[in-house]
Amino acid sequence: MELRKTGKRVVSLNSAGGSRNVIFLYPFGHHMALRAELDLADFMNSLDLHKLGSGGFPVVLDSAGNAINYPKEVAPGEVREAGLWRISKTALASLSSGSAEFEDSLGAKFLGAYAPIPEIGGTVIIKQPKEGAFRYALFMKKEAFYLVLVFVLLTVIAAWLLSRNLSRPITELTEVAADVAAGDFSRVVNVTTADELRDLAETFNNMVRRLKIYSEMQVDRIIREQKNTEAVLFSTEDAL
Repeated sequence: MELRKTGKRVVSLNSAGGSRNVIFLYPFGHHMALRAELDLADFMNSLDLHKLGSGGFPVVLDSAGNAINYPKEVAPGEVREAGLWRISKTALASLSSGSAEFEDSLGAKFLGAYAPIPEIGGTVIIKQPKEGAFRYALFMKKEAFYLVLVFVLLTVIAAWLLSRNLSRPITELTEVAADVAAGDFSRVVNVTTADELRDLAETFNNMVRRLKIYSEMQVDRIIREQKNTEAVLFSTEDAL
């Protein structure tokens, strides 16, 4: 009747005869329906559920909060009170997935995630000890701290090398300029960078070469004038 009314897929849970079956009805043509029946117990037993991490495991609850499937490694006592967990009550009443922290009857703290199974009115919950759940997060936080520390250290080293490469040509240019000012024209600036500092160094070296030529010319002129003066002085006696 619901299929005829809505024209959409209908899923229902049938518990008659002591067995629990899920009935699927699909529209098939104009006046027909395709009916599929699934034995819930056989289906749950076919699921390959395993424990997760350290102490975590999934558990499937029916609409009454009873555990109908869980990993074989989990003792039945661990899920006997699954319907009493606070997260179980929230999950059975919820229409969407979610997560929450909760405690069992012994006061142990857990972190859980759940997703509803509307076809059977149940839910699936993944339960994991809180310490184990946050252990990886704490590990990642520690690793992130070390990564940030390494990044800062590499940044400081890179900044030091960059500043050194930038200041070295300027320092060398200053030292050579001081030597040139003292009269030493044999020094040149060696800059290997491909930027404006290299152009400045080449211009400075050209200036030093011109100053050297000019200085040599002036020295030659002074020596020549000195010799002329000496010759005049030496020949003054003869002239007198």
